[in-house]
Amino acid sequence: MPRNGATAPAVAAPEVDPLATGALGLSAAWASGINVYAVVLTISLLDMAGWIDLPPQLAPPDPTVPS
Repeated sequence: MPRNGATAPAVAAPEVDPLATGALGLSAAWASGINVYAVVLTISLLDMAGWIDLPPQLAPPDPTVPS
């Protein structure tokens, strides 16, 4: 934490490719022997309950916005 009330410089988050992130998650789930559907269901339930925050790239689309 900076001293004398100074604020830390803002650090930009790295650009994340949603396709690569999803592929990595699904392949990791498959490699560990976990059913991919169970992983998606669990992550979705945890997000809906507010226990985790998905990155914007993995968040579900807003149903009020027309495609």
